[in-house]
Amino acid sequence: MKRTKQILSVLMAGAMILSLTACGQQPAPSSQQSSQSEPPASSSASKEVLEEGVVRTTAGLVRGTDTNGILRYLGVPYAQAKERFVPAVAADSWEGVREADSYGPISPQGAIPGLGGGDGQEGTDNNCQNLNLWTPGIRDGKKRPVMVWLHGGGFSSGSGNEAGYDGEALSRSGDVIVVAVNHRLNVFGHLDLSAYGEKYQDSANVGITDIVAALQWVQKNIEAFGGDPENVTVFGQSGGGAKVLTLMTAPSAKGLFHKGIVQSGATETMGVRFNTQASSTRLAENLLSILEISPENVEELQTVATDRLEEAAAQALQQTGEELQIPAALGGGYSMDWEPVVDGIFLPTDPVTETSFAEAGRDVPLLIGSNLNEWSGFLPADPIQHTAELDTAVQATYPTKEGLTAEQIDSTVIRLPLLKIMTHKAVQDGAPVYAYVFTYGNSYHGAEIPYVFANASGSPEETALAEQMSQAWVTFARSGVPAAQGLPEWEPYTYDGGATMLLDTVSELVHGHDRELMALLAPDYDYTASGETGILTTQAEVTFPIGMELGPSFTGSAYLAPMIQNDDTYNFPATNNIVFAPGSRSSWHSHGGMVIIGTGGVGYYQEEGKPARIIRKGDVVECPAGVRHWHGAAPDSWFSQIVIFDSHYTPSADAAPDAPVTDEEYANLTTEEVESGTQGDSLMFHQGEQPFQSPTFSGTAYLSSVLEEQNAAGAPGLHYVVFEPGVINNWHTHEGGQILIATDGIGYHQIEGQPVEVLHPGDVALCPPGVKHWHGGSAGTTFAHIAVNTNPDKPGVEWFDRISDEEYAKLPTE
Repeated sequence: MKRTKQILSVLMAGAMILSLTACGQQPAPSSQQSSQSEPPASSSASKEVLEEGVVRTTAGLVRGTDTNGILRYLGVPYAQAKERFVPAVAADSWEGVREADSYGPISPQGAIPGLGGGDGQEGTDNNCQNLNLWTPGIRDGKKRPVMVWLHGGGFSSGSGNEAGYDGEALSRSGDVIVVAVNHRLNVFGHLDLSAYGEKYQDSANVGITDIVAALQWVQKNIEAFGGDPENVTVFGQSGGGAKVLTLMTAPSAKGLFHKGIVQSGATETMGVRFNTQASSTRLAENLLSILEISPENVEELQTVATDRLEEAAAQALQQTGEELQIPAALGGGYSMDWEPVVDGIFLPTDPVTETSFAEAGRDVPLLIGSNLNEWSGFLPADPIQHTAELDTAVQATYPTKEGLTAEQIDSTVIRLPLLKIMTHKAVQDGAPVYAYVFTYGNSYHGAEIPYVFANASGSPEETALAEQMSQAWVTFARSGVPAAQGLPEWEPYTYDGGATMLLDTVSELVHGHDRELMALLAPDYDYTASGETGILTTQAEVTFPIGMELGPSFTGSAYLAPMIQNDDTYNFPATNNIVFAPGSRSSWHSHGGMVIIGTGGVGYYQEEGKPARIIRKGDVVECPAGVRHWHGAAPDSWFSQIVIFDSHYTPSADAAPDAPVTDEEYANLTTEEVESGTQGDSLMFHQGEQPFQSPTFSGTAYLSSVLEEQNAAGAPGLHYVVFEPGVINNWHTHEGGQILIATDGIGYHQIEGQPVEVLHPGDVALCPPGVKHWHGGSAGTTFAHIAVNTNPDKPGVEWFDRISDEEYAKLPTE
């Protein structure tokens, strides 16, 4: 009972929550918006004489409060949200001196799946774009490091106003400026309404664009508070740490900060990766349905009462998570969480890519770690089977922790996801990574915060640990290398070396100290950057359509969506999209020649008597006619594939009957990698080496070959066309007709006299022979498709004019 009360108090404080949320009601200014107009505040302040404690900001004068020699400024606006779900704009200026002596409003609070919360909205507002600031001195000629704190509570709850985040002691002991940011969270910060009009194109990430706006405010104003705009560190715990990772992934935040600190800031589904466009779009659809708002009346969301909106949002998260089988970030079962959306623009990728770390964070030094216990004992978990080997590993890993058991050690919730992040960042060959594990006392989730802020009070050893940890954080903020009196030299983390600082009353630098233990606690978890790539753990990550479920000839769940029917018009074989759930597979069977194109996840293709071939996105495999084979998903990944097959083939009379792939066969596969040479990096296929430029295209495109004309399916050759954002081609006709299969981004296809088709991955566009049409990309994304000229004997193409810029500007975006 004592431990339960301790954790609940942590949750109520908002400082110790792990999920990952932001603020919500209206979007924040883009970097272009907020960086144009007014000059830095320091350029004006240096020319005038101001009263004690008064500082000129770009919006007006603010007066702080002296608290034991530290000047404190509370509730300072850095932007303002005038509507829900759209970026914030510059804060209105004011006349006279604004008294910055009380906290500003915080974001409406949302519940965290698995933890609850979200009750009571007193003091909340969509217009919550304000910050709190502590500084040792102004107008004293100093340029101090700036430490910008991002609060916990996931992307759903919490605020920068919490008592545990008071920056006075840290500012004093480290001679630094501490800034705590409020921003939009939950449905207000991350509801993806981009399908409902241009106004809401940025809605999915306004909680983070709020933070970007705060960092832009710091760049323009911090010098007037005694800070150095060229030495800014963002740091945060739990959801705040995940926000740091988000900023390290967002190109628009690059250059606004220079170092990052992540404290217990990721789970596998929140921080390692974030929400997909597909899942976030479905979440918005479910929310509108719950609120009985039709898409054409989406503006009604602006006036829904906050309590009702939060209630409906919680229902939509649960419904969408169960529908798409998305594991909850915390606790058991399925549920979506409010978090950023990887839209290909604001967030080009997840923080952890298949083999590395987000490119925008390459040059940002990172201090990252977690606590020994975290949520252990408080969240549902599978029972641990104790063995002598496991018990020995626990003792060997933490020899000074008397009575420590395996149940008390965090593994899959936070520790292993953070190991995945730091390992992928380390192999990026960019700025260094420094790792830690906080092991003092009951080191549950959030227990390190008082020590980081130098606010720990109690025994002399706790005071000493607070001095040491806060000094290490400040030294990292100042120089990029953590160090403190009494600490061993802190080596950068590498996968081979595994250097990790155990932070305790007697701190110790260890190397790969818990690898054996983690392997025993979670034998199937691979956090290395050289392991399996392309794994999709949820159905929501599959970008191609899910069709009808296939019958008993398949083991597990598999789904088929027809793409192209075989007919004489297009002279193209029947083509289907098949999606396999993890571990599902076809029977052993044979038929006509077939081509398999991997479109997502990891799967297998095996011919009788040969090793199983591992297929990933962008791989192309040919199956000769009559060869007995099976295909399906890897055990830990969804797998989607395009299947093109010779539907005119009739199996021979002596063909062996279909037979299941047994569990024993499947569990003991001998595998080999496919070397098709067609795989892309961020795109599905390999982009052409040289740009294709022609007067018949509005800009740059790339052309490459995916499948030659002589192939097992008897299909015409397949080509891959990549359009840079906004590039389209002219009206034209194909003598033999054309088929397009969209693979990446969002694009368009239009037949003359018909409405424009908006194409997403998996969509097929059919253009009959001799019919005038055009196609190309949307303004916001790189768009790519497979192109098939369906009759090689009729290769003629005739080109015409292009649609006007005015016509293009009116095209739908979804």
